[in-house]
Amino acid sequence: MNTELDITYRGMEASEATDFLVREQVEKLERHCPQLQSCKVVVTAPSHGTKGGHFKVSVDLRMPGKEIIADRDPALAHSHEDFHSAVRDVFRAALKELDRSHAKETAQKRHPR
Repeated sequence: MNTELDITYRGMEASEATDFLVREQVEKLERHCPQLQSCKVVVTAPSHGTKGGHFKVSVDLRMPGKEIIADRDPALAHSHEDFHSAVRDVFRAALKELDRSHAKETAQKRHPR
């Protein structure tokens, strides 16, 4: 992996398994976007004692001249009660944002104003 990666965990301890899942998702983004320079991931665990709490995951991607931020409202997805689902969901959203950004750039190159 060539991308500078910064993972922050709030309200939980990092583990090899959690780091591996995040790194795996970043590697998928790298294959899709080779110019990716850095990725900052923040994972916030549900509050202790909160029944049905949700993980909140945000991703900040930086490429030359561009920044993409992806996050999801955990209250809208019951799957975010599970760490793995929350991480996969936000990285899926980040990939969609990369695709939209690329499509917009391609359209602007084809049809300059």
